[in-house]
Amino acid sequence: LTAFIVRRSDGLISLHAAVATVEAGAAAILGDSHAGKTTTAIACARVGMQLYSDERCLIDRETIAHPFPRAINIRDTGRRLLTEDTLDGDDPIGRRLRACPDSALNDVHFSDLFGQDECRPRPLRAVFLIAGISAQASLGAATASDATRAAARWACGAGRGFDKLTRLFEIFRNVACFSLVLGTPDASARAVRAGLEATCLEHC
Repeated sequence: LTAFIVRRSDGLISLHAAVATVEAGAAAILGDSHAGKTTTAIACARVGMQLYSDERCLIDRETIAHPFPRAINIRDTGRRLLTEDTLDGDDPIGRRLRACPDSALNDVHFSDLFGQDECRPRPLRAVFLIAGISAQASLGAATASDATRAAARWACGAGRGFDKLTRLFEIFRNVACFSLVLGTPDASARAVRAGLEATCLEHC
């Protein structure tokens, strides 16, 4: 994937981030490995968002996020958190997770878990930087510099050194940046959705 992105000439950038969308735009969820990106991304789908990827945010020169629906690997901790957290009303994703044997949670295809329609590219409107875990999910303010530092290590396709930092800063300077403290998966997902929807309203 890195070689594919780096060799492209159309300016596509890959960030190590989950991506979930509402009709008006996309949100990138950044965090280190084991920070909770996949769990939060699946919970975003449970609260009515459309999932583009639990691992990679692909952004073009126009800051449009493109779907990357690779198969998902769900760790035991994430599955436990998601199945213990219960939504009000119908929860088809929760039912699918509870019905799967443990061995079936590697390489889970999007259509098997979400049954969602084909995704289409949407403008990136917000980025959420996972900043830890607490009893309650919460959003705080973050800056483009914070997002640039969080994304720089694993970003590819943006060049190297100062060129990479400049390109990333230009992306994040034009989107809303949030610090996200995770609570339960669904509370975290609702916080992401609320932050994204509020940001999208500002662009309407």
